[in-house]
Amino acid sequence: MRLRFHICQGRTQIHVEVKGTAASVPQFFLTRNEHGNGMMVNPAWRLAIVTDALSDDPKVRIYLADQVQKMFDLAPYVFLGTLIPIPES
Repeated sequence: MRLRFHICQGRTQIHVEVKGTAASVPQFFLTRNEHGNGMMVNPAWRLAIVTDALSDDPKVRIYLADQVQKMFDLAPYVFLGTLIPIPES
C-alpha cells in the first residue's frame, strides 16, 4: 500500500508518504525519488507506516526523516540496468 498526502494548516504544510504492511514490524520500500527528492531534501517530509494493516487493529507511526535514517537500515534493494547505446562508427 502506498499513499501520499500534503497536509496544510494555515501556513504549515507537511508531506506525508504512507506505507503499509500486514506485518506487525515496520518494513517498507522507498523509491529512489521518495528518498532523494523527499526524505533527503524536504524538511516537511514525513513517513507514516501502517503496521497490521489488514487486521482489525492497524497501527500508525509517523517518522521524521532523521528518525527514519536512525531507526531503519536503508539498503539499496534493486538496480535498474539500461542498455548503453554504442555509437556507430
